[in-house]
Amino acid sequence: MKSFKKRKKNNKKLHLSFIYLIIILFITIGFSSFSSNLSIDGEISFKTQKDIRISNITVTNNTNEATSNNEKYNVNSITSTVNLPNASSTITYLIEVKNKGNVEQGIYE
Repeated sequence: MKSFKKRKKNNKKLHLSFIYLIIILFITIGFSSFSSNLSIDGEISFKTQKDIRISNITVTNNTNEATSNNEKYNVNSITSTVNLPNASSTITYLIEVKNKGNVEQGIYE
Protein backbone atom coordinates (compact mmCIF):
# COMPACT_ATOMS: atom_id res chain seq x y z
CA MET A 1 0.00 0.00 0.00
CA LYS A 2 2.86 2.38 0.82
CA SER A 3 4.46 1.66 -2.54
CA PHE A 4 1.27 2.65 -4.38
CA LYS A 5 0.99 5.93 -2.42
CA LYS A 6 4.64 6.72 -3.11
CA ARG A 7 4.22 6.10 -6.87
CA LYS A 8 1.07 8.20 -6.90
CA LYS A 9 2.89 11.05 -5.15
CA ASN A 10 5.86 10.83 -7.59
CA ASN A 11 3.48 10.68 -10.55
CA LYS A 12 1.68 13.80 -9.27
CA LYS A 13 5.02 15.67 -9.00
CA LEU A 14 5.88 14.63 -12.55
CA HIS A 15 2.54 15.91 -13.87
CA LEU A 16 2.92 19.23 -12.02
CA SER A 17 6.46 19.66 -13.36
CA PHE A 18 5.22 19.01 -16.90
CA ILE A 19 2.37 21.52 -16.49
CA TYR A 20 4.79 24.18 -15.18
CA LEU A 21 7.09 23.56 -18.14
CA ILE A 22 4.21 23.98 -20.60
CA ILE A 23 3.09 27.21 -18.88
CA ILE A 24 6.63 28.66 -19.04
CA LEU A 25 6.87 27.68 -22.70
CA PHE A 26 3.60 29.46 -23.55
CA ILE A 27 4.63 32.57 -21.59
CA THR A 28 7.96 32.68 -23.44
CA ILE A 29 6.33 32.31 -26.85
CA GLY A 30 3.67 34.89 -25.97
CA PHE A 31 6.23 37.43 -24.80
CA SER A 32 8.38 36.99 -27.90
CA SER A 33 5.38 37.35 -30.21
CA PHE A 34 4.41 40.68 -28.61
CA SER A 35 7.95 42.04 -28.64
CA SER A 36 8.16 44.51 -31.51
CA ASN A 37 11.77 45.65 -31.28
CA LEU A 38 14.45 43.13 -32.14
CA SER A 39 17.97 44.40 -32.62
CA ILE A 40 20.98 42.24 -33.29
CA ASP A 41 24.36 43.92 -33.19
CA GLY A 42 27.65 42.19 -33.54
CA GLU A 43 30.91 41.72 -35.31
CA ILE A 44 31.67 39.13 -37.96
CA SER A 45 35.00 37.67 -38.86
CA PHE A 46 36.27 35.30 -41.51
CA LYS A 47 39.78 33.85 -41.57
CA THR A 48 41.61 31.90 -44.23
CA GLN A 49 44.38 29.34 -44.03
CA LYS A 50 47.32 28.37 -46.22
CA ASP A 51 48.03 30.56 -49.27
CA ILE A 52 44.47 31.77 -49.82
CA ARG A 53 44.21 35.57 -49.70
CA ILE A 54 41.24 37.88 -49.32
CA SER A 55 41.49 40.52 -52.02
CA ASN A 56 38.25 42.54 -51.68
CA ILE A 57 34.97 42.83 -49.77
CA THR A 58 31.85 44.79 -50.76
CA VAL A 59 28.29 44.92 -49.48
CA THR A 60 26.06 43.82 -52.37
CA ASN A 61 22.66 43.95 -50.67
CA ASN A 62 21.07 44.95 -47.38
CA THR A 63 17.38 44.62 -46.51
CA ASN A 64 15.01 45.97 -43.86
CA GLU A 65 17.25 48.71 -42.44
CA ALA A 66 20.27 46.46 -41.97
CA THR A 67 23.57 48.32 -41.84
CA SER A 68 27.18 47.28 -42.19
CA ASN A 69 30.05 49.58 -41.24
CA ASN A 70 33.81 49.42 -41.08
CA GLU A 71 34.41 46.58 -43.53
CA LYS A 72 38.11 45.94 -43.08
CA TYR A 73 40.20 43.12 -44.44
CA ASN A 74 43.76 42.00 -44.74
CA VAL A 75 45.22 38.92 -46.40
CA ASN A 76 43.66 36.48 -43.92
CA SER A 77 40.75 38.07 -42.05
CA ILE A 78 37.67 40.27 -42.42
CA THR A 79 36.09 42.43 -39.75
CA SER A 80 32.81 44.31 -40.06
CA THR A 81 30.31 45.87 -37.68
CA VAL A 82 26.71 44.95 -38.52
CA ASN A 83 23.31 46.05 -37.22
CA LEU A 84 20.28 43.84 -37.97
CA PRO A 85 17.36 45.78 -36.42
CA ASN A 86 14.71 43.10 -36.98
CA ALA A 87 14.35 39.40 -37.67
CA SER A 88 14.02 39.82 -41.44
CA SER A 89 17.07 42.08 -41.88
CA THR A 90 19.86 40.70 -44.04
CA ILE A 91 23.25 41.78 -45.35
CA THR A 92 24.95 40.15 -48.32
CA TYR A 93 28.67 40.49 -48.94
CA LEU A 94 30.73 39.76 -52.03
CA ILE A 95 34.13 38.52 -50.90
CA GLU A 96 36.89 37.99 -53.43
CA VAL A 97 39.40 35.32 -52.46
CA LYS A 98 42.53 34.43 -54.43
CA ASN A 99 44.72 31.35 -54.21
CA LYS A 100 48.35 32.52 -54.27
CA GLY A 101 49.77 29.04 -53.78
CA ASN A 102 50.37 26.19 -56.17
CA VAL A 103 48.08 23.73 -54.33
CA GLU A 104 44.37 23.60 -55.13
CA GLN A 105 42.39 24.87 -52.12
CA GLY A 106 38.69 25.15 -51.31
CA ILE A 107 36.42 27.04 -48.94
CA TYR A 108 33.56 25.04 -47.47
CA GLU A 109 30.72 25.78 -45.08
